[in-house]
Amino acid sequence: MIEHEQSITYHRVTLGALTREGDTVAEISGVDGEGIEQRQVIRVPAGLPGEQVTIAIEAARQRRPGKHKRRWRPGPPRAWITEIHEASPLRRQAPCPVFGTCGGCQLQHMEYEEQLAWKRAIVDHLLREVGRFERPPLLETVACDNPWHYRNHMRFSVNRNGEVGLTARGT
Repeated sequence: MIEHEQSITYHRVTLGALTREGDTVAEISGVDGEGIEQRQVIRVPAGLPGEQVTIAIEAARQRRPGKHKRRWRPGPPRAWITEIHEASPLRRQAPCPVFGTCGGCQLQHMEYEEQLAWKRAIVDHLLREVGRFERPPLLETVACDNPWHYRNHMRFSVNRNGEVGLTARGT
């Protein structure tokens, strides 16, 4: 939850590559208090490579006094797309009404064939980098007959009242 509106900055960026988690990468730059240019790489959910967007960035949370002083580290800044100026040709309307807020599916906004190619590229990269394969022994990616309306992994949370449900993205 955002407590102070002034902790949010807005930046127009061109989104870069997809991470293994399905976020896109954006680079922002600015000048710090001493006049030195600073660059920061931000992970932006629900974007696609090459899109021109405006993103909002919420500053990393500050430490709460007296709470977990030794273990606490600030998390990365939270970012989200506020406006798409130039959409990727790979973008589609996500079929799920809670896409973007739910912690489930990260790629419903991407054409399904491109999702398959992205997943294959991740496996290829990992086999080359971690497995040290020069030519990884990859099989063709098998598509689902119906890529929507199914789940093969669920993680539930239980609140203080004992109610079971799904968690919001980023929590």
